[in-house]
Amino acid sequence: MPTVASVIDIIRSRIANGDYGVRNFPAIRKLSEELNVSRQTVRKAVETLAAEGTLHYTPTGRVQFAGGRVAVRQLALLAPAYPSPILFSLYDALQAVADACAWKVKTYHYTHWHDPMIPDVLHNVDGTVFIPFARDIPAEVVRMLTSVPKLVVAGRNLSSHGLPSLQIFPPRFVNQLLDAAGCAQGGGTVACLSTQPMDVQIQERIDYWAQWSALHGVAGPLLNNPVEPTFSAADHARTFLGELLARNDARLDGVGTFFCTTSATALGAMRAMADQGKKPGVDYKICSADSAFGESRLFIPSLTCLNAPSLEPFVRLILDWMSEPERPWPGALLVEPGSPSVFLGESTAP
Repeated sequence: MPTVASVIDIIRSRIANGDYGVRNFPAIRKLSEELNVSRQTVRKAVETLAAEGTLHYTPTGRVQFAGGRVAVRQLALLAPAYPSPILFSLYDALQAVADACAWKVKTYHYTHWHDPMIPDVLHNVDGTVFIPFARDIPAEVVRMLTSVPKLVVAGRNLSSHGLPSLQIFPPRFVNQLLDAAGCAQGGGTVACLSTQPMDVQIQERIDYWAQWSALHGVAGPLLNNPVEPTFSAADHARTFLGELLARNDARLDGVGTFFCTTSATALGAMRAMADQGKKPGVDYKICSADSAFGESRLFIPSLTCLNAPSLEPFVRLILDWMSEPERPWPGALLVEPGSPSVFLGESTAP
């Protein structure tokens, strides 16, 4: 059973990791139940930490973290409550840089635009990297984001609202992807397949495909069937394209290449092809406007796609800016790679 000293160590560890930066310190009863110790043991631990100034009692008798005594700054990675490649990759990059910059990184999740977790995090940490839902952001949420002095949006371009934005896969890179993949050669038209929830970025990827395919005279159909944000775009692509292939849908006549707006859509599409006895990379070329942050190389066949850049230089820029409270954002609000990198996989070059 934990002793007073071990309870003190647990509380210190939680404070050091920012666990009480957003959440209130739990009541002694709740903490004793959680740690399976007596209330007296927890009370002694709390009194020891209060005596040294780490915790304090409010006039109503509640215990709170005193604040201002943590040596590192608290950085929140605030993201929708479902897994995504950008979340994992950003967290890894932030962790790789944070220690040297005296920051502690913690991930928080929200489930809808008006989730109280969003303001709770924004107003109780030293800086926030915010990943938006794949849908339009309500005006009142934008106003809340712009009220926070140290916030960067990742994965969406909200620079028009005055918010520093990290765009990892700029939609304009679709042109270079389609060129490098040889989508204008080999016969057939180039279809656009998208099962991703619609947002500005997905629409821009579709727009660049439409422009490129028209300029090259290979314009195929737009197969846009977005799934709800909390569901799998890959599973939906498998079902949607599988049904089109099974019934020899006329929209697929003459199609030689599928441009997919995301790697998740491409994964589902390749599985749909295999289900119908088609070979991705042989019967159809297929490419994607993102790389699932490297995982597309592991697909069978490997997927031709835009490579994700190393995120560490961007993270250093963000943390350097956040480390100085009065420092203005350096330069243009939109941060993105200077040039595209294309991985040529077996899906276009068997």
